Amino acid sequence: MINEPAISPLFVCGIIGDSTAMVLNKSLTGPFKNRYDLVTAPVTTRATLSEAVSQIAQLQTGLQTVISKQLGTVQLTIPALTTLELPATLINIYYLLEPVGGPFVAQTTALHRINVGGGRSSAT
Repeated sequence: MINEPAISPLFVCGIIGDSTAMVLNKSLTGPFKNRYDLVTAPVTTRATLSEAVSQIAQLQTGLQTVISKQLGTVQLTIPALTTLELPATLINIYYLLEPVGGPFVAQTTALHRINVGGGRSSAT
């Protein structure tokens, strides 16, 4: 769109889980290989924030979700990201997502359900 950066500094992050467990993605390739992350996507002008987080949750996990509530917004400055051709300052908007359908599947990333209480994780 008009003056839209190639890589957006604004990201939506979805948290799927409750007080005992949450779903995380494990990156299998790239500079973040073998690291865990939330369901995350850059925001563009092509979708609303709620559409973006719901679409990426379905793409990465197979789950259809709705936003339960917005948890907060964090601005991060990470100068090392410029070596990866990413913006050094990122703004993450965190949402609690509630699954409403769809199968829980693994596609290009390994998906893990992490027990918040310190238990073992299980890959699916």
